[in-house]
Amino acid sequence: MTNKFFVIIFLLIWCVFNTHPNNTSKILTGLDLHINQKKSYDIEKEKRIADTKLLSAQKGISLLQEYDLNEIIYNEYQKFKLDSAILYAGRNVEIADKLNNKEYYYKSQLQLSVSYSLSGKYRESEEILKNIYSHDLPPATLPVYY
Repeated sequence: MTNKFFVIIFLLIWCVFNTHPNNTSKILTGLDLHINQKKSYDIEKEKRIADTKLLSAQKGISLLQEYDLNEIIYNEYQKFKLDSAILYAGRNVEIADKLNNKEYYYKSQLQLSVSYSLSGKYRESEEILKNIYSHDLPPATLPVYY
């Protein structure tokens, strides 16, 4: 009885694994293709950054527009060049302070803290977080804070 049970279980498991084609090689081939295109992805990202920087450099843009453009540049740099992301997040902290916009200020502080942490500057990140009180944060920024 138990032998029949184990044989049935074995056959069921064998059928399950053999009826679904193995897509691992297809997945790896697709992954290799994307890895080989890294340089073109980097070029596209750098072009987007350069275009946004050109908009940011125009005369007569408001501080709010500069903040928004810096945030776009920050997001592009975040997983690309952390030192540059830190620079733009820091600039947005200054702009938010000038605008006296607490939501933007805290959002930029949190972006700066995350960037410091990702770059291994844990003390700088901790210092920023020590000066932020969770009850002062807008609800949208709480997940980043915690």
